[in-house]
Amino acid sequence: MNSAFLRRGPRYIIISLFCMALSNLILIGIDRAGLSYTIGVLSSAAILIPVGFLLQARLTFATSWSWDAFCRYAFALLLNIPLSWIALFLIHDLGRIDMLWAAPAATILLFFWTYLVSHWALIARPSTSPEGILP
Repeated sequence: MNSAFLRRGPRYIIISLFCMALSNLILIGIDRAGLSYTIGVLSSAAILIPVGFLLQARLTFATSWSWDAFCRYAFALLLNIPLSWIALFLIHDLGRIDMLWAAPAATILLFFWTYLVSHWALIARPSTSPEGILP
């Protein structure tokens, strides 16, 4: 593992925890309102894709914001929509686990996948700064 990957880890985790908490609040709130978790997944994506991009681009990967990077990031994270839906279907519907527990479980399953696609989207070409990260 390279040092840039290790130094980015704590920042990625902190920002991800914030995004995960916000996503879970949205999913649980929408479930408690009696609406489908499909609405929750779509609402969460609509809010968290731009928020996550801004935070991860600047604080985790120390890259400048661009429409190209945002489009790559959004495309990559849009893959989370069907993955989230499948995870919730398996855990909540088939597993009959309350959304209070199902939402965090689905979020944890997607945690590592999201790091990989974020890295691809935000570090798509060599950076001009040393290792492309904040000190």
